[in-house]
Amino acid sequence: MIRKLLVLSMLLTLFNLNISAPIYGAEKKNTPKTPAPKTDSNKKDLDNDFILSLTKAAEDGDAAAQYKLGIDYELGQGVYQNYKLACQWFKKAAKQGDVRAQHNLGWMYVRGQGVPQDFKEACKWFRKAAKKGNAAAQYTLGLMLSNGLALPEDQIEASKWFLKASQQGHAAAQFGLAMMYLNGESVPQNYTEAYEWFQKAAKTGNAGAQYHLGMMYFNGQGILKNYEKAYHWLKKAANQDIAEAQHLLGLLYGSGKGVPQDFNQASKWHQKAAEKGNADAQYFLGVIHESGHGVPKDISKALKWYQKAAQQGVPDAQYHLGEMYYQGHGTTQNYENAYIWYLKAAEQGLAEAQNQIGAMYYKGRGVANSYTQAVAWYRKAAVQGLATAQNNLGIMYDSGYGMPPDFVKAYIWFSMAVANGIKEAEKHRENLEYKMTPHQVAKAQTEAAKVWEELNLK
Repeated sequence: MIRKLLVLSMLLTLFNLNISAPIYGAEKKNTPKTPAPKTDSNKKDLDNDFILSLTKAAEDGDAAAQYKLGIDYELGQGVYQNYKLACQWFKKAAKQGDVRAQHNLGWMYVRGQGVPQDFKEACKWFRKAAKKGNAAAQYTLGLMLSNGLALPEDQIEASKWFLKASQQGHAAAQFGLAMMYLNGESVPQNYTEAYEWFQKAAKTGNAGAQYHLGMMYFNGQGILKNYEKAYHWLKKAANQDIAEAQHLLGLLYGSGKGVPQDFNQASKWHQKAAEKGNADAQYFLGVIHESGHGVPKDISKALKWYQKAAQQGVPDAQYHLGEMYYQGHGTTQNYENAYIWYLKAAEQGLAEAQNQIGAMYYKGRGVANSYTQAVAWYRKAAVQGLATAQNNLGIMYDSGYGMPPDFVKAYIWFSMAVANGIKEAEKHRENLEYKMTPHQVAKAQTEAAKVWEELNLK
């Protein structure tokens, strides 16, 4: 149900922006929004010769005149705006086969203007117009079919209508078809086809296509990775206020990929995206303010943006927020709050946060002391390859905290930590060897080689 409401909202937005449902034959002008005054039968509507002659032609059955009169009443052009009369004239023209009227009548039913909202009736008229080759109707019908709005969801038929509209140069349809190929929805996944249709739509100025085309170059998805071309298309989408593109543009400026490194520009684009609610941009803006790259260092702003991103579920932001509470950095030290945010990140699989949760259980900070829980969380981080957690897990096995001592397992995890650059672990392993028999050392070395291979195959 929620998805259908979102699709309806998108359809209405597209129509209002004159993207997917252009009104053919209508001039672009500001239209009066005030209702008609209560005069006898809207007599003022007929005060000019053009409207009088148009009305007479429409009443005589001229479909083109009926359609034009419908447009005039819909937009309030030369007459007082009246959706009910607009629908009546659209319907008369539509019944005579006027494809433009069929398409516009469909939209009146979608919006519930002049008639009760009725998606099924809307689809009926869109289908009539689509069958006669109206690209906008073909696209809208495809969109409604792909999301089960008034019709049973049918991705295969939707893709057919998207293709028909795309072949006529309809940018939104080209974008929709590209997304189907990108995700393998109702058509075999094909990055080459996705690229081709994104490119066609992007060249017409479709912001979504520009963003996805930039993404394909950014990730090297189906094409060679090319940061310069990624920058080119992402900048176009970013200038059209696509938050995701603005965030990626910030990453490119921050890393100097595809464009000269410029922390001021990175901050600017992350800020734009963050203010639109992009969670990843909010996190990076927190990092920027904490580090002072591109902006004056400001811990209070860093805390603010970390909080916003963390509340949207970004694990790195949750971890950084936990760090700020744990260290009392930019806020009052609070182990309980630190534990809350570390745990949220840890439960999403962030190894650094899992290690910190292990440490908090080990030290009893912000949570009751539990060596068993400490071992469990250290292990989660250790198997992800986090060297600090591997060393900590080795210490737990060596000392017997939370379990009986196990020198072989301690040796294994110290060896993992040593291989990952922890010098302290090398000392721990050397001291451990004095407690072990030659047989245990040999066994531990053999097992360590297996564990190393397993971890590096993940």
